[in-house]
Amino acid sequence: AKLSRNYRLPNIDEITGSYGTAGTTYTNLNPQTSLDKEIGWHYLNNLTDFNFRFFQINLKNEIAYDANYYSNINLDPTKREGMELSVRQRITNSFDIGGFATYKHSNFESGTYAGNTVPLSPNKIYSFRSNWEFFSNQSFGVNVVHTGSQQIGSDYTNLYSMPSYTVTDISYQYKLPKWEFQVAVKNVFNKDYFSYATMNAGSTALYPDMKRSVFAVYKHYLN
Repeated sequence: AKLSRNYRLPNIDEITGSYGTAGTTYTNLNPQTSLDKEIGWHYLNNLTDFNFRFFQINLKNEIAYDANYYSNINLDPTKREGMELSVRQRITNSFDIGGFATYKHSNFESGTYAGNTVPLSPNKIYSFRSNWEFFSNQSFGVNVVHTGSQQIGSDYTNLYSMPSYTVTDISYQYKLPKWEFQVAVKNVFNKDYFSYATMNAGSTALYPDMKRSVFAVYKHYLN
């Protein structure tokens, strides 16, 4: 079980990008504060690592960007509550699988938008991963992530939502004591999707994510 109070001061970019509704004068941002509560259970042995928890986060003066006025603002009180589950299971000495799931509600507690959903806060995220070490120095991994629908940025009246999407990545690693090589294929099925969208002075701006892409990394250790 855990109970904590937290705060965050606005950074320099947020301070210099905070204007009045007319967009001409600076306004002061208050520090963001939160009261976090959680209770859960953790089980661990040589083969299994299992975590489950319920959580609730009450935020005051949450700092967010309002694209309608091109300004950073303090939101009315918000609350996020839900549950999370994660598990990692070793099937053999060379193969393991894992998964993560979160389900939450994010809403305004009071103020102009009381009861509405907080933008850019998906209500569910699921992931599955596996890793196969088919030789002592080589491994292959798969990672699948599903993100549920969410309100677009700055849509505090909840008029527009972003569709859910599922993305699959694969990776290969070759490792020796002095060097290692990794190659990863992101969005292996070349899906069209976007993970960010926002209101923009009465219109909607969408920012498409990358299609299929390949990344390679080489590391050499001097010692």
